[in-house]
Amino acid sequence: MEEILNWYCVFDELNLAIITGQISGLVVIDVDDLLILEELKKQLPGVWETTRVRTKRGYHFCFNDTNINGNEIKSKNNFLNLKIELRYNGGYNVAPPSTVAGFSYYFEPPLLKC
Repeated sequence: MEEILNWYCVFDELNLAIITGQISGLVVIDVDDLLILEELKKQLPGVWETTRVRTKRGYHFCFNDTNINGNEIKSKNNFLNLKIELRYNGGYNVAPPSTVAGFSYYFEPPLLKC
């Protein structure tokens, strides 16, 4: 953590990304089309209660992988047939307070402990 904080002192414009998957324990659902949110909530009723990041086009919903129990999960571009991305092994995710295309990513409540 100290190393990351030092980067902010050295570099003027710094964006962060987190590797998803077993190495970090992070699973992310990336929704870029807000019209899909209602259908996602139907298929994953608890999705709105998890930690989420506001992006320029939508949300990143963040989960830990403690319930996966060694099952193989791969990143997918059409998760649940909703044209949303599932990021796990082999993926990464832009993290707050990164700024992309003039928009600063930020966390929205609830912020849950993993």
